[in-house]
Amino acid sequence: MTRYYFDLIEGEGRKIDRSGVNADDLQSAERAAKEAARDFMVTRLLDDKDPDGRRYEIVDRNGSVLSTIAFRDLLPTAVTEADEAENKN
Repeated sequence: MTRYYFDLIEGEGRKIDRSGVNADDLQSAERAAKEAARDFMVTRLLDDKDPDGRRYEIVDRNGSVLSTIAFRDLLPTAVTEADEAENKN
């Protein structure tokens, strides 16, 4: 397994992921990053905050960017999940 890190990019800012996740390959890491991004967006949407404009850069232990997950590309799924979560309450 390889350790991948999901650095959160917000505008000009970068929040470095110091813990990372272990994944079999980059595709598995991308799936994990998408799930983490959706969870983040659902929380932001439920708090009436706009999650758009953020992204995860998946980086290796050397800091090389391997892939990018733009939150806006996941937004329709996050809205659906937020609606489902709200309807459960």
